[in-house]
Amino acid sequence: MGLKWLIVHFCSSNFSVAHSGLYDVKRHSEISLHKKGILSSTKTSTIDNFLPVRTTIDHHVIRAETLFCNFEAELNLVFSEAEHFSDLRKTRGP
Repeated sequence: MGLKWLIVHFCSSNFSVAHSGLYDVKRHSEISLHKKGILSSTKTSTIDNFLPVRTTIDHHVIRAETLFCNFEAELNLVFSEAEHFSDLRKTRGP
């Protein structure tokens, strides 16, 4: 058996390599669709460029919120009951 189809993520295409193998790959790499796909992938920004830089304090806040959400879920708290926790937290200080 062996490899029969090749999936190319750059140009979102797939093609058979069962007949000519490496020649099929070479021929595909020369078509304009593939070249445009490679060009656009090099110009595409990563998600890191769109997200704000987080500080250590941000991570602590996110961790605290996540822990509290897990606490609510484990105890099956109703959201109205959980709202009172923020009032209690404010009395305890920062």
